[in-house]
Amino acid sequence: MYLDSNEGRVFGSRLGDGWTVKDAFFYGAAYYQPQLGSEVIARTKGHSTAELDTKATSPNRVSAYSSTTASSYKTWDKVITP
Repeated sequence: MYLDSNEGRVFGSRLGDGWTVKDAFFYGAAYYQPQLGSEVIARTKGHSTAELDTKATSPNRVSAYSSTTASSYKTWDKVITP
């Protein structure tokens, strides 16, 4: 969420609405990225057990990302087209 600061606002709003962290992130990106006029790939890393976490439901604290825990993390991406 670097290209438009409003992405973070939309992301936070969706988290408050109960969306998963992953879905809120991609929604924020998809809402503003089409303004670029070309295809964009939004990408983030998340712990494999946290894919469905919401602001209210995080059953387990995940390990910090490091070279020894990297295999526990997944890369999630979404192609956004204008």
